Amino acid sequence: MIKMTRTSGKPIIKRNYTPDLNTLYMKDKVVFFSVIGIGISSVVTQLVFIREFLGVFFGNELVFGVILSEWLFLTGLGSYLGRLSEGIKKKTRLFISLQIILSILPLFSIFLIRVLRIWITLPGEAANLGIIFLSSFLILLPYCVVSGFLLTLVCSFFRGKGPQKIGNVYFTDSIGDIIGGLLFTFILVFLMNSFGIVTVILLINIFLAFLLSWIEDRRMLPFIILTIIGSLWFVSINPDILSLKFIFPGQEILLHKDSPYGSIVVTRTGTQLNFYENGIPWFSTQDVISREETVHYAMVQVENPRKVLLISGGISGTLDEIRKYRPERIDYVELDPMVIDIGRQFQSIPARVYMTDGRFFVKNSNERYDVIIIDLPDPENIQINRFYTLEFFQEIKRILNPNGVLSLSLYGGENYMSEESRLMNSIIYNTLKRVFKNILVIPGERNYFLASDSNLTYNISDRIKTLEVNTTYVNENYIQAKLTQERISFFLSSIQPTELNTDFNPKACFYSVLLWLRQFGSIQILMMIALIPCVFFFIKKPNPLEFAITTTGFAASGLEIVILLSFQSVYGYVYHSVGLLVTSFMIGVTIGSYYMSRRLKYVGKNFFVFLETSIFILSLTLTGLILLKEFYQTFFIFPLLAFVTGFLTGMEFPLASRLHLEKSVIKTAGNLFAYDLIGGCLGAFFIGVIFIPVFGVILTCVIIGSLNLFSGFLVYRS
Repeated sequence: MIKMTRTSGKPIIKRNYTPDLNTLYMKDKVVFFSVIGIGISSVVTQLVFIREFLGVFFGNELVFGVILSEWLFLTGLGSYLGRLSEGIKKKTRLFISLQIILSILPLFSIFLIRVLRIWITLPGEAANLGIIFLSSFLILLPYCVVSGFLLTLVCSFFRGKGPQKIGNVYFTDSIGDIIGGLLFTFILVFLMNSFGIVTVILLINIFLAFLLSWIEDRRMLPFIILTIIGSLWFVSINPDILSLKFIFPGQEILLHKDSPYGSIVVTRTGTQLNFYENGIPWFSTQDVISREETVHYAMVQVENPRKVLLISGGISGTLDEIRKYRPERIDYVELDPMVIDIGRQFQSIPARVYMTDGRFFVKNSNERYDVIIIDLPDPENIQINRFYTLEFFQEIKRILNPNGVLSLSLYGGENYMSEESRLMNSIIYNTLKRVFKNILVIPGERNYFLASDSNLTYNISDRIKTLEVNTTYVNENYIQAKLTQERISFFLSSIQPTELNTDFNPKACFYSVLLWLRQFGSIQILMMIALIPCVFFFIKKPNPLEFAITTTGFAASGLEIVILLSFQSVYGYVYHSVGLLVTSFMIGVTIGSYYMSRRLKYVGKNFFVFLETSIFILSLTLTGLILLKEFYQTFFIFPLLAFVTGFLTGMEFPLASRLHLEKSVIKTAGNLFAYDLIGGCLGAFFIGVIFIPVFGVILTCVIIGSLNLFSGFLVYRS
């Protein structure tokens, strides 16, 4: 456009560049797909980072909760800091620059996560909670802050007007979350290792940054080209194997494979093969004592065991020990097919193999077994806790022959047990006692529990000799030294009256976490970590609407955990089905935010209060379904509940952006994204780590619903 002005009698021509409509349209489209790219990147990178951190830190439910909470808190902090972009003129150039940074950070962060162990701990030593928190916080900080900052920044030039911009960004980012979750869950995790996955994400973001730079600011193109060259060089040096050498110093890495359930590494030291799952030592080929104890204590209790069921641990050598009793049939259940594939590369598997969830298998089996051996870790998270509950023991009893024996083990101590260990062992002992007439415990570094309605005996060495079973360690001399009357009396005197461990009241999980804290942390450090997100509320005191958005984020995290736990108690941990539940939740968020963004003109504060009340009603509905179990035996009730949770929480955000609109869109977006994510942070930490283990699922649902009802009341009164 040419504009004529006159100064001192002379005309001056000013040329103002106005982009043509086609260029504006193209920019609008590229920005739209860039926000989707950010959503894809955020979800996939989060999942990869959490897997890597759990491997480095020997993770349990507490470590998972801390890292996920850090992720959400730092992303919320980045969103709040995005308010600072309001005074920046060249917002598109800043957006492109940050998207380039976002694309390359995961590659170097994963490498840093893996080499972290040799800097903060000695070989074989586990990190304490303070080190875990501080190191993961510093590694997550750059990516999460940039990611959150971008969400607020893009609201300034995204499609729409006023508060509708914020709702549209929230909706578009949710589309990216869905695509990212589906890509990771059903495609990438089966085809690539962590570095390969984040390289795909890098290419997506770099391509979108290139398109936006070509349309809007071509001076950024050289930086994009340099980023591509540098990233390709980094990938070419095989950072996966290079970083694993830092994790397993002095060991020859024979194999590394990732599966949906974790990462498996096989190494060699001398003639010994070492197997690691998610960075945790799983077993070694020369750990004979462990596999003999796992098998022989239980097998000698039954005269001529014909059918044996082994849940997990088969490739550690336990199957060979079971075969010494010449049973007619051995059924071996393993959740992760990758474990079976790797096991077959190094040994034969003399059993009928079932690649499914052990809980699901037991629940649906029509076989009858003489011996059932559970070779799983302690109930250190809610998923594994399912194999130590009253409901599971009742399911086990259904498929045991009248004289059959169940065997499992827990962390113990030959001559001393901490209070947490005593309580955890007491809970499992009392829970078994509720189902079986006789319980026999063989104390040691691991306490082996044998449960049956038939008589059980400590006369194990004589039985082994009578049956002519060849053993290396579990023999007469070993048993005499281990099974002293003092040790047995010490254990039995440690048993205390406790609540039972159930699916929806996982007390054993709580004390397992406390036991871990005693070894690697402290309650004081845990409380300090829990209080850090709360500091944000002291720095910027929320108004009623901001508090309501926080409680909604809290509810979204909490109710999703409850739905997943309820599903697993009925159907077991079925990977693709769990992916379906998470996807159903995100589809609900996306549809809810889209629907509300189109109806902002017609609704107001009263409808917001209605949504908060609806979340309260949904929480009570979940409570009712748990109490009346027959009503949620239908598979599709779970995806429906996940969808409704997402739909209600998704509708709130666009409506809040209209009710909360400040002088600028950026400030409003920064506030709301921050409070929503920090609410999710608090939910991820408190619900899974503290509320469910301490209060149980039912009371947790009531707490979630009551918080939202209270916040709705505050909004109504404001």
